[in-house]
Amino acid sequence: MKKQILSAIMAAVVITGGAYADHRHGPRHECWRDSEYDDHWAYYYCGDQAAKCDGKKSKSHDTVFWQYHGDHFIFQTEPHDTYWCCGGTTESEGKYVKSAHWITNTTTERVSIYGGTCNKLIQTDACGGQHIIECTEPDTCAPGQLLRNRECIKPCGADEAFESSTSNTCISCEANLYQGPSLDRQVCIKCDQTSEFFNRETKKCVKKSSLEQYSKQTMKECWRCPQSFYADCIKEMKKPSDQRGFAINNWQEIKRKCHLK
Repeated sequence: MKKQILSAIMAAVVITGGAYADHRHGPRHECWRDSEYDDHWAYYYCGDQAAKCDGKKSKSHDTVFWQYHGDHFIFQTEPHDTYWCCGGTTESEGKYVKSAHWITNTTTERVSIYGGTCNKLIQTDACGGQHIIECTEPDTCAPGQLLRNRECIKPCGADEAFESSTSNTCISCEANLYQGPSLDRQVCIKCDQTSEFFNRETKKCVKKSSLEQYSKQTMKECWRCPQSFYADCIKEMKKPSDQRGFAINNWQEIKRKCHLK
């Protein structure tokens, strides 16, 4: 009987552990890796750090994501948990926090305004940051709703932002080369694809005309660079691989900051 009970316990441990066996994180929760595909892993890094997680280096055949404060990922293998990058920048390491949504708590404070009252919205995000949205006129909005452009509306979801500062319509706004959410994640910033890039660190559009023009492939290889390294990166990446880095003194630092292969 004792052997049967022990076998049942061991089986339960194996089954329970199997659901999480493909999810591994770094010692400070600064990174995660996930066996997203059969033949390689997906790596997620929050902020500036070595391309290594849980004792394993990400290789060229792995899928690697460099993320910054407010970015998130969802595990492709079960359980499909969502993690947010908190405090990660191009200069410093952050950590991941588990949360199904960016806004984890919403409260309202009734304030007097123009002879009446309205709801000041106080939101807490997954990283513990507070966002206070002042109301501008008397209202009767229910708790958890947002007064925006004279309307009581629900806040946008995790992958959404408002279409513009004057719009109350939420749209999908995942960060890429040409768009991304504003610093407070309230508005979707859309850049002119013919003349601008979206800077994922400052959450603003950058004029292409401020840089020398190179091929799209060359610029794509340097898209993770901090702004101060971008110009030197694309100049070197335009050269043949065996000629890169000889004309500048900080090539190794550029490679690290820009996460070049």
